[in-house]
Amino acid sequence: MSKIFNEHITGFKCPLCGLRKPIDLHEIRCPSCGSFFEIEYDYRALREEVEGWFAPRRMNVWAYKALLPYSTNLVPLSLGEGGTPLVEARHLMSRPILLLKNETTNPTGSFLDRGSTVLVSILNGVHRVVSCAVNGNLAVSLAAYGAKGGMKVKFYCSPDIERGEFYQAMALGAEIHVTSSQGRAYMEAFEDSDAYYVDSANPFLLEGEKTTIFEILEELSWRAPSWIAVPVGTGGHISMLWKGMKELKSLGLLKGKLPRLIAVQPEAFSPLVDLFDGEAHRRPQGTIARDLVFIEPHKLREAYNAVKESRGLAVRVNDEEMLIAVKDLASKEGVLAEPAAASTIAAIRKLIAEGLIDEDDQVVAIITGSGLKDPEIIRTLISAKSKKHLFITRPKLAILKAMEMMGGRGHGYAIGKFLRNELSLTLSLPTIYHHLREMEGMGLIKRLNILNRRVVLYELTPKALRFLKAHNYEEMNRAS
Repeated sequence: MSKIFNEHITGFKCPLCGLRKPIDLHEIRCPSCGSFFEIEYDYRALREEVEGWFAPRRMNVWAYKALLPYSTNLVPLSLGEGGTPLVEARHLMSRPILLLKNETTNPTGSFLDRGSTVLVSILNGVHRVVSCAVNGNLAVSLAAYGAKGGMKVKFYCSPDIERGEFYQAMALGAEIHVTSSQGRAYMEAFEDSDAYYVDSANPFLLEGEKTTIFEILEELSWRAPSWIAVPVGTGGHISMLWKGMKELKSLGLLKGKLPRLIAVQPEAFSPLVDLFDGEAHRRPQGTIARDLVFIEPHKLREAYNAVKESRGLAVRVNDEEMLIAVKDLASKEGVLAEPAAASTIAAIRKLIAEGLIDEDDQVVAIITGSGLKDPEIIRTLISAKSKKHLFITRPKLAILKAMEMMGGRGHGYAIGKFLRNELSLTLSLPTIYHHLREMEGMGLIKRLNILNRRVVLYELTPKALRFLKAHNYEEMNRAS
């Protein structure tokens, strides 16, 4: 079996307790602390091999085979993954410079294809059956690569699985097992004795995912952006991006400072942000970003360490903010993303409003998955165009009412104070400015002037005044 592995691998290392062991396809967790191992390479020996990465070349996952666990002497099982666009989003914002790493162009519309091509290449010829229960995106990706390699993929899921992902996995030949609950799905997938169980923290899968950062940095001529925003579920992707950056730094490819990481989680359940805030884990609530909800994220501590070491930030965004980001990405940049993927745009907007991202920064938002996987999101976007009031939610309506009562004008701090004192509604200053910017785009308010670098004075437009006249705040407030 050793012949299937990269000859420059030195073995496994536990990222938390530091224990080292020989690489093994089946013993992938640390016997000391239970964490999932990560793969180490002989970086000194690899220096000469990666020198060619400086030359112009076609980018894809396997362009970085020297730093992947599959043997460089074997032909990988590929569907053409990687090489995804890194494009400037000038219509979303002019400053700071925002770049979209568009992972929706991968074969199954998800960044997970980067991991599947590596893992299934390694498993091909060793195991003929794979089981998984993590989520629909991973099942679809594994099913596609399993079909290419003639492997069977068993997907165990709960009854509330997204219909789009369910049918895609089935169409790609996956064997679907619907269980009574997600917990039961995990148990049955893990206990399937005929199959190799694939978890989202599998180190061979994660090694492929780190190529996202390799491509970003190569496209930027090996110079790091100021920030990289990443949706966080299990914590595997963001921790591997950090691992990849440190590898490039040690090999002399990455110039200057490492970028700061922005970890994004839904407000409904955000264990990583809770960890930074010193809070106990809350029970998960319903959210449109279901792919980011994991009750016990396997790479939580590694993700925490990655964000902390990078001097980064962990941010919560709510469903409305994600839905608006989905709409704006589609209508202004031509990228149809799922809500979990668009969460990075919502988070960047928050941080700009709060003054934590400077207008001279360069920010990369990783758009991890396609909205084509979720027909309900597309239906929502279509409905939004036929209902002008769809995005006039309670906070926006309250801000409009507050400005009306203040004489039609106001800036964020004054509006927040009025909301608390007069309307008994507390909104953070970043949230208020986020809504103000959205309503400016809707033509409900306009900027009068900038009092200083951070304080903007806004005024209600005639459109807003007509809207307020036609809608009673108290009645809409009670209805919501």
